[in-house]
Amino acid sequence: MIKTEEENEKALAIVEELMHRPNRTLEENELYELLVTLIEKFEQEYYVYAFLIADSAFSRLIGSVDKATFRHFSK
Repeated sequence: MIKTEEENEKALAIVEELMHRPNRTLEENELYELLVTLIEKFEQEYYVYAFLIADSAFSRLIGSVDKATFRHFSK
Protein backbone atom coordinates (compact mmCIF):
# COMPACT_ATOMS: atom_id res chain seq x y z
CA MET A 1 0.00 0.00 0.00
CA ILE A 2 1.25 3.49 -0.89
CA LYS A 3 0.65 5.95 1.95
CA THR A 4 2.72 9.03 1.15
CA GLU A 5 3.62 11.21 -1.80
CA GLU A 6 7.25 10.10 -1.38
CA GLU A 7 6.27 6.42 -1.65
CA ASN A 8 4.18 7.26 -4.68
CA GLU A 9 7.13 8.98 -6.37
CA LYS A 10 9.33 5.93 -5.73
CA ALA A 11 6.68 3.60 -7.15
CA LEU A 12 6.29 5.84 -10.22
CA ALA A 13 10.04 5.69 -10.84
CA ILE A 14 10.00 1.89 -10.70
CA VAL A 15 6.99 1.72 -13.02
CA GLU A 16 8.67 4.05 -15.50
CA GLU A 17 11.80 1.94 -15.49
CA LEU A 18 9.81 -1.28 -15.93
CA MET A 19 7.67 0.29 -18.65
CA HIS A 20 10.71 0.83 -20.86
CA ARG A 21 12.38 -2.49 -20.08
CA PRO A 22 12.23 -4.89 -23.01
CA ASN A 23 11.46 -8.54 -22.36
CA ARG A 24 10.25 -8.18 -18.77
CA THR A 25 10.08 -11.35 -16.74
CA LEU A 26 6.80 -12.67 -15.40
CA GLU A 27 7.71 -11.33 -11.95
CA GLU A 28 8.52 -7.91 -13.39
CA ASN A 29 5.17 -7.84 -15.20
CA GLU A 30 3.37 -8.74 -11.97
CA LEU A 31 5.28 -6.05 -10.06
CA TYR A 32 4.47 -3.53 -12.79
CA GLU A 33 0.74 -4.33 -12.66
CA LEU A 34 0.67 -4.28 -8.86
CA LEU A 35 2.45 -0.92 -8.65
CA VAL A 36 0.17 0.63 -11.28
CA THR A 37 -2.86 -0.50 -9.27
CA LEU A 38 -1.41 0.86 -6.02
CA ILE A 39 -0.46 4.16 -7.65
CA GLU A 40 -3.93 4.59 -9.12
CA LYS A 41 -5.55 3.86 -5.75
CA PHE A 42 -3.27 6.29 -3.91
CA GLU A 43 -3.74 9.07 -6.45
CA GLN A 44 -7.51 8.71 -6.53
CA GLU A 45 -7.71 8.94 -2.75
CA TYR A 46 -4.92 11.48 -2.19
CA TYR A 47 -5.81 13.94 -4.93
CA VAL A 48 -9.57 13.79 -4.33
CA TYR A 49 -8.93 14.43 -0.62
CA ALA A 50 -6.54 17.31 -1.40
CA PHE A 51 -9.09 18.78 -3.82
CA LEU A 52 -11.88 18.57 -1.25
CA ILE A 53 -9.76 20.31 1.38
CA ALA A 54 -8.75 23.06 -1.07
CA ASP A 55 -12.35 23.43 -2.23
CA SER A 56 -13.56 23.65 1.37
CA ALA A 57 -10.95 26.28 2.25
CA PHE A 58 -11.83 28.24 -0.88
CA SER A 59 -15.54 28.04 -0.06
CA ARG A 60 -14.91 29.36 3.46
CA LEU A 61 -12.81 32.19 2.04
CA ILE A 62 -15.43 33.15 -0.54
CA GLY A 63 -18.17 32.85 2.09
CA SER A 64 -16.36 35.27 4.39
CA VAL A 65 -15.72 37.71 1.54
CA ASP A 66 -19.36 37.58 0.49
CA LYS A 67 -20.53 38.26 4.05
CA ALA A 68 -18.10 41.15 4.46
CA THR A 69 -19.15 42.61 1.13
CA PHE A 70 -22.81 42.24 2.01
CA ARG A 71 -22.24 43.99 5.37
CA HIS A 72 -20.36 46.82 3.63
CA PHE A 73 -23.11 47.46 1.09
CA SER A 74 -25.99 47.05 3.52
CA LYS A 75 -24.84 50.00 5.67
